[in-house]
Amino acid sequence: MLLYLLLIAFFGLVVLASIGTSIFGLVKKRKKVLVTAAVLFATGVLGCVFAGFMYTRKAFDYVQSGDFQEDAKKGSTLVGQTLGSVSSGVSEGLAITLDDEAIARLAHKSATILGKSVKTIASGLDSTVGNKSIFLDQSLADTGLELGRADERYNAKAYELGIFIDYTKDFQGKLRITNYDQTGKKIDVAEKDITAKAGQGKVEVFRFPHSNLGITTYFIVSKE
Repeated sequence: MLLYLLLIAFFGLVVLASIGTSIFGLVKKRKKVLVTAAVLFATGVLGCVFAGFMYTRKAFDYVQSGDFQEDAKKGSTLVGQTLGSVSSGVSEGLAITLDDEAIARLAHKSATILGKSVKTIASGLDSTVGNKSIFLDQSLADTGLELGRADERYNAKAYELGIFIDYTKDFQGKLRITNYDQTGKKIDVAEKDITAKAGQGKVEVFRFPHSNLGITTYFIVSKE
């Protein structure tokens, strides 16, 4: 189709040249020049009409073809990926606009927390997750729980948070983890029944099926 566009441009120049030739012929009163200008004008107009018709026909055939459907699908995919990348960047930016002290103040409003937070890290190469704060609720005082590495991963089905927990005392009960957005509002809750002996240490994985409803900024771990 590019060929026909070039032809349209070429014949358009021919039409312009014919107009210039006509003016020259009128000024100089030369009949042969006027005849040449008329021939050029007719050639240019007919050429533009022909090239325009062929371009329109080719474009119509392309739209009706499978190639157009495939190209349109690829274009839509690219737009979706671009918008997704922008959305991930916005989410990450909103999540880090609060410093640690501001997050801690929010967490204190959500619950009575113990000590300092533990920071999560991103799993794999997904830079849109990671660096979230995890706090222990007052309900876990004297339970002997010590948090280690926290790893978060997001997939199509659910958001998962894996935490290594050292049990310095026997523990039996249900742990609940609530995630909050950057304004301190709850997003989702994950619960897990745990039985552990003193001296044990293992990774506990919590799944949040609805975490995509907001931008997680911090977690609070509590006991039911």
